[in-house]
Amino acid sequence: MKHKILYIILLLMSLISCHKPQSQTGVQLAFSTDTVFFDTVFTQIGSATRILKVYNTSANDAIIDHIYLAGGNGSDFRLNINGVPTNSATNVYLPAHDSLYIFAEVTVQPNKGYLVKQDSIIFEQGKDVQTVKLLAIGWDVFLVKKLIITSDTVWNSDRPVLIWYYAAIDRGASLTITRGTQVFLHRFAGIHVFGSLRVAGAADCTVVFSSDRLENDYKDIPGQWGGIVLYPTAYNNSFSWCQIKNGIVGISVDSVADTVEIDHCQIIHQSFANVFANNTNVNIYSSLLADAGWYNIAAINGGTYKLLGSTIANYYAWGTIRTTPAVTITNYYIRNNQPVYVAPANITIINTIIYGNQENELMLSPAEPGQNFSYSISHSLLKTNQGYQTTATIINQKPMFTDIGKFDFTIGSDSPAKDKADLDIISSMPGYLRYDLNQADRLADGLPDIGAYEWQQQ
Repeated sequence: MKHKILYIILLLMSLISCHKPQSQTGVQLAFSTDTVFFDTVFTQIGSATRILKVYNTSANDAIIDHIYLAGGNGSDFRLNINGVPTNSATNVYLPAHDSLYIFAEVTVQPNKGYLVKQDSIIFEQGKDVQTVKLLAIGWDVFLVKKLIITSDTVWNSDRPVLIWYYAAIDRGASLTITRGTQVFLHRFAGIHVFGSLRVAGAADCTVVFSSDRLENDYKDIPGQWGGIVLYPTAYNNSFSWCQIKNGIVGISVDSVADTVEIDHCQIIHQSFANVFANNTNVNIYSSLLADAGWYNIAAINGGTYKLLGSTIANYYAWGTIRTTPAVTITNYYIRNNQPVYVAPANITIINTIIYGNQENELMLSPAEPGQNFSYSISHSLLKTNQGYQTTATIINQKPMFTDIGKFDFTIGSDSPAKDKADLDIISSMPGYLRYDLNQADRLADGLPDIGAYEWQQQ
């Protein structure tokens, strides 16, 4: 009897020692989402990766008989299942109270206009089947990789333009970008102008330059592409009713002989500068320059600059601490820690807000006091500690922007900028100054406001 009892005890111990966690098929899986959604995807270019988490919330381990992409290898979608690039996996072990990752991406083949691609990830456990949908919206684009424009060219709104490396406008050639055109640029991509660039947006249909990362998380992030660069041979360059965002430098202008015109533009979210100019001439009308890592406007080595009816605002908060004024204009460069005079500088600031989170947001700096450096400031609102000579200008009073955190630089009814703009300059330049950046008529009540936006009754 004792031997039988001992045998039974040994047998039970053996069974216990060899016992493995119970695995079951038919365990109800849970998912991080029921649809893996890809925002607008450029055709011919793969999407960003999306993640699906698969949870086993039960007390039992699970064996998933088959995980697979319904469209198989012919699908536009691709999977990585638990670290393995494959569209099909069998006998996938998922412990109790654990999870696994499935990574999905998609490439949409060229097709005219928008198109929708759908597929599903299937999870089979015996007779139990669960499904997660895949949904991508594709967008056909004019894909530019390394383009040199050698003759007069027009880009219109029929298709968005996606610049992967660069587009260059050769000497003697021109590029006109018409109303409503969207230009997307890949990381570090840029537009290089040796000839002529004319951006011809409209009040109700602007031209947009932005990053090719269309996910909502990237919409305000600076530094995602290079910028638009105008070289010394460039001529007849103008930017009207456009938005330039998410780059390193919005517009760079190097020793261009004629005047670069910028009117009714938003140049925002740049990691270095909204506008950078070297010994050139730039006019900025009725525009917003905001959110730049170093400068909203940096102009060195002289030149002529007009800032009329605009808002220049800088509260940059993307990981670096800005110590530079929003607007810096000099007639020199630095060599061996000493300023070296280059060319005369002439600055006109009228009906413009220059404000931000620095103690001084305007630096007008000659190589030597009075050395070929002149400025005129009137009917503006400035944040500065420099004691500039001004006319009818408000110093160091908050402009009362509507919502700095949301980059809304319209003004409130309590703004000191309200009703304080110079009416005469607006009347003399109606094409550039009569209508604000929201198309409001500055002359409607006879009391125009300082800045790019006329206050509007809500």
